Amino acid sequence: MKTSVAISLIFAGTALILTPPTVDHLQNQRLLETLSSPEARTISLREPMSANYAFGCWVVGTFAIGSAMLAFLRRPQADS
Repeated sequence: MKTSVAISLIFAGTALILTPPTVDHLQNQRLLETLSSPEARTISLREPMSANYAFGCWVVGTFAIGSAMLAFLRRPQADS
């Protein structure tokens, strides 16, 4: 596997792993802004993404990073 492909897999896996916590943070921030505004009368609370989707992001991201690391470590070494 080329080094550029391995690096791309690591970045993509990291983005997948960080997506659920980022969405949760952004929803909490938006909720805080909405509740602190004077014209807010009611608010609808709902989960931003399902737990299955968050788990899926974590599994796929971990698999992408793991496969890149394994491929990078298993590549043939050049003789010095």
